[in-house]
Amino acid sequence: MEKKGKYEERSIEVFLKNYKVGKILGVGSTGKVKAAKHKLTGHQVAIKILNHRKIAKMSLEHKVRREIKIMKLLKHPHIVQLYEVIETPTDTYVVMEYVKCGELFDYIVEKGRLKEDEGRRIFQQIICGVEHCHRNMIVHRDLKPENVLLDSNFNVKIADFGFSNVMYDGHFFKTSCGSPNYAAPEVISGKLYAGPEVDIWSCGVILYAILCGSLPFDNENIPILVHKIKNGVYKLPSYLSAEASNLISSLLVVDPLRRISIPQIRQHPWFQPHLPRYLAVKPLSTIPQLEKVMLHETNTTTSRGTPDVAMLWRRLEMRRRRLSRRTKRCQEQCREKRIERAIFDVQPARGHEYTSLISLWSMLIHRWDNTIPDVLHKFQEKIFSNATLETFTPTLLNERRGKIDEDVLQQVVMMGFSKNKLIESLHNKTQNEDVTKLLRVRRKKNTS
Repeated sequence: MEKKGKYEERSIEVFLKNYKVGKILGVGSTGKVKAAKHKLTGHQVAIKILNHRKIAKMSLEHKVRREIKIMKLLKHPHIVQLYEVIETPTDTYVVMEYVKCGELFDYIVEKGRLKEDEGRRIFQQIICGVEHCHRNMIVHRDLKPENVLLDSNFNVKIADFGFSNVMYDGHFFKTSCGSPNYAAPEVISGKLYAGPEVDIWSCGVILYAILCGSLPFDNENIPILVHKIKNGVYKLPSYLSAEASNLISSLLVVDPLRRISIPQIRQHPWFQPHLPRYLAVKPLSTIPQLEKVMLHETNTTTSRGTPDVAMLWRRLEMRRRRLSRRTKRCQEQCREKRIERAIFDVQPARGHEYTSLISLWSMLIHRWDNTIPDVLHKFQEKIFSNATLETFTPTLLNERRGKIDEDVLQQVVMMGFSKNKLIESLHNKTQNEDVTKLLRVRRKKNTS
């Protein structure tokens, strides 16, 4: 055991060299969580150490990978933030936000039932964090006070996405997971469920625990506990306000189709008072433009009230074309910038070094179909500062067909070189038949 401990310490020193690792915060089935501090910034973090051998033995590789991917996706002030993941041959180190004050469960045990104002503040933060998950198509499936952490300011941080999963349109879950006391009736019964409704039920149980200091469904006898959950059998204390009782009753509705939704929770009179401004603003969707498009297009209907498919298709096609043009324009701009960076790294050359430069210049002329950007004009000025007629001989003569490249010839003339002198230079250097004919034509024109 001592050897194993020393090996683990050495591994941490090697792979977590940017962190000063401290005490153990907790131990789970797949590994342990340690407190640590970033050496450069002094920022405190929590590092979950996941042992590959343990994970493989328990067949949890897929579950762990999914949890990490989901945590990378979610960025919200009331969700524990993932900073980085460090992979080693034996372990995976998950560096996360350190939450100082521990679990909401322990806070309730210590304080007892909370006053409604304090409970409202905590519940508002939980709901907004869960809403962010759902808007990113993530269902948590294990919401409970043990998985709701409190930071140094007693603000909520939703944690432990081990049972979370990605939601898809038309797809239903059947997995029974999470803690029985917080699980929805449809989960306990093994029925199909979409996802958000089971998290809302769990939020109802949490709200009850916050305001009452106990659980609505609690019994050591599992069959009795299951019966109570399936039938929604619980008691509301008389000291709760009418609005709080109404919200709890709306959350703990057995029928998932009649259960309150998050937008309805936001509008509830108990939820709204003292809602912070940053939570009052409806969070943006991951893809807001798409949401706006779909909302607009579902409202496009014919006189019979059904969607006009042809009109929707035309609009989508128009958007696709605009996006294509915009993408092409961006690609052109990026290409010009890359060429500009390459061009201005070139130093003025002499002699044989001009061959490659002029070849590049010729290629760029053809690439832009004679519509020369400003960057090419600057390039021309740079490489022609010491150019002579002989410099252009290999480039002016098209090697494939043995003919003069008229496009290049035109650009060279525009730079101030005489076309006749260029052709004569080509004739002297190559003795090409086409060049000879062109030279005769030029001479006849000059004599006439």
